[in-house]
Amino acid sequence: MSDKPTTTEWAGRFRQLATPVLRAVLVCTALPVLLLLAGIPEAWLYAAVTFAACWMGYVALLSVLRELLAPTNPRFRVLHLGPEATVNVFMLFRRLLLYSAVLLSARWSLAVVGYGRTEVLLLLSVAHVAGLAVIALFSVYRGGGTGAFVPQWEGSAVGMLRRAAAVLFPLACAGVLAVAGLEATGYVNLAHYIMRIVWLNVPVAVGGLLVHSFVYARWPENDRAGRWGTLGIWAAVILLQIRIWELHVYHWVALRDLLQRPLLTVGDSSVTVYGILRALLALAVVYVLARLVRSWLLASAGLARAYGDGVRYALSSLTFYVILLAGALWAMLVGGFPLNTLTVFAGMAGIGIGFGLQDIVRNFVAGLILLIERPLAVGDYVDIEGVRGQVTGISLRSTTIRTAENVHIVVPNADFISNRVTNLSHRDLKIRLTVDVGVSYSSDIDLVLGVLKDTAAEHSMVLDDPAPDARIVGFGDSSVDLQLLAWIPDPEYRIIVLSDMYRSVWYALQNAGVEIPFPQRDVHLRSVVTTEQPVASTGPDKPADG
Repeated sequence: MSDKPTTTEWAGRFRQLATPVLRAVLVCTALPVLLLLAGIPEAWLYAAVTFAACWMGYVALLSVLRELLAPTNPRFRVLHLGPEATVNVFMLFRRLLLYSAVLLSARWSLAVVGYGRTEVLLLLSVAHVAGLAVIALFSVYRGGGTGAFVPQWEGSAVGMLRRAAAVLFPLACAGVLAVAGLEATGYVNLAHYIMRIVWLNVPVAVGGLLVHSFVYARWPENDRAGRWGTLGIWAAVILLQIRIWELHVYHWVALRDLLQRPLLTVGDSSVTVYGILRALLALAVVYVLARLVRSWLLASAGLARAYGDGVRYALSSLTFYVILLAGALWAMLVGGFPLNTLTVFAGMAGIGIGFGLQDIVRNFVAGLILLIERPLAVGDYVDIEGVRGQVTGISLRSTTIRTAENVHIVVPNADFISNRVTNLSHRDLKIRLTVDVGVSYSSDIDLVLGVLKDTAAEHSMVLDDPAPDARIVGFGDSSVDLQLLAWIPDPEYRIIVLSDMYRSVWYALQNAGVEIPFPQRDVHLRSVVTTEQPVASTGPDKPADG
């Protein structure tokens, strides 16, 4: 049975949530009529209507919030934040709405009746703004911090959202408290501007969460549509922020003039913050372009068929670094840095290399040599200084090797240049396995050689060309030493095939009646001739005591 509610259940849910809203509307409609019939003054009638309207708005917003989050019934939940985050967010907004309803109804009712003491109205306004910040701080830190209010989704975006919430929430509360202070000290216009920004960012944040929840539920984050949807959400948020802050062209011009003030003068050129930002933006664009080109080359099936995975990986890596190098030079030109300043950076780099970057530069140069000469490539099986495994990645600083135990070992590139490296699959994946066997001197050697060849030929991983072979390699102390030679198509199966071969040879020789001797030694004892020596007598025998 599906967990999704049916249409009938949704209709019942809507009636359940609409009941308090309809009740509030009925009260707000009937209250003015009753007060009007009672003959109260018109000002007080307006105050009562304002008071009722505030509470009707509170009930309506709370119903909408309950509809979105459904804290007690997850089957009807529209905004999926996770069990803990859903309850925490619902309780936080419920407290904020209740407090706002109380303060706004009091303020607006007093304003409608023409209450003349502005200091009281100002006090209520300050209390309203400051109270919102205090309630938010109390709710968040009582609930376990901002992490307990962040949606409990999967993916890298959640970690970024948690960090952003941990930084932005205290800033938002501080901004609200600053608004209260500005209002209390008479800076009303500035307070209203900041409060407008804070209030408008709340629906923007909630709307972004709603859209992101919809995108996340329909497309996973690692899906291309999910990534484009997330990018679109961020772009919309940025555009709304520009609108909320009321930023216009003359603001950007003033900001650009401020950023173009020189920070540092190098020769005839000046370094500005604006130039640095342009250079960083150019680097970001080049980096994204380099990643796209590398991804395209790595995914190219034509390159893999024509040249193999090793060449495809080397070509993609070299292209990536060449684009980055060219992009760095272009970014310097875009940022307004003259190329003659490279001499300054080259001098600084030379000092750094002389004082402690020799190993980094040596590994960097070795990485270039490995990518260009390709003595090894991704997918090769290598043995270097006792480390044997498959190459899974080659960067400009190090090479990663995955052993048979699935342990990843990072080896500096300089070790592959200065040490002897055994590449088991360089340009050809086929390797030859050697199985050492010793048989008794009384065995029929021709029979043993035939048994060994047949045993190797029966294994499914052993190649027919070159065909398996067996040979005598020497005469040992206790056995005739032989070797079984067999070729397999990939070094990846070396350990498995060797184990199978030893097992098959053991049973095949037993079935053929061939003895596999173990080391033994014959010990010969030589006879020793001894001369019997007479025992000296110390005196005549004495008779026994009678």
